[in-house]
Amino acid sequence: MGCGGSKDGNPLNEASAEEAAEQAEMKALMDLRMTESGQVAKRGINKVGFMTKQGSFRKNWLVRFFTLEDGKLSYFRTENDEVPLGIYVLSKCVLLPKDQSQPEMNEIAVLGHINKTFRMKCEREDATNDWREAIGSWCADEQ
Repeated sequence: MGCGGSKDGNPLNEASAEEAAEQAEMKALMDLRMTESGQVAKRGINKVGFMTKQGSFRKNWLVRFFTLEDGKLSYFRTENDEVPLGIYVLSKCVLLPKDQSQPEMNEIAVLGHINKTFRMKCEREDATNDWREAIGSWCADEQ
């Protein structure tokens, strides 16, 4: 048998062995993603970078460093801070549609589980679209 080949040298058997290995790997990944309730856990996109967020009380806009990891959107005063100023668990949130009346805003709005809207924005539309896709990949599908 050659390196990585099948016992009989038949390329069809080789392909079948590769497919079986891929299927076994996918099953193992799915098993890892099972939650306690038996449902498949949602996997999304992780991301880090700066965005501007709207303040909770004064409604002013502040530049913050964001990390999006394993469905948790955290924000910090600076990228060197270790303790976040806030954390949103996105599986309990809904990504709101883009406001078509203000397309120049590049705003991202997330509705939290307590019906509070968290607003962020980026300077560039491509950055907004990247963040929107990443955040949306972790959010609940509907309210």
